[in-house]
Amino acid sequence: METDKRKLVAVFTADLFEVELVCNKLQACGIPAMVQNNTLGAVMSPYSTFAGLPQVMVFQEDFERATAIIQEKNDNEL
Repeated sequence: METDKRKLVAVFTADLFEVELVCNKLQACGIPAMVQNNTLGAVMSPYSTFAGLPQVMVFQEDFERATAIIQEKNDNEL
């Protein structure tokens, strides 16, 4: 069995709700994305800064395209 060795990079960091929205948008646009640090303990704990805020992770080769989609989403919300 072959493992995928592509590097994951953080493309967006925010609260869990917003991170889930961005992740879903990227997936809908055909970019494989996942949420990291999305456990309830990481979000609700007073020590959440140690665990890190929720982040959307994408493969490094998708970073620029994902960033453009996120920027477009932010521009449309203003």
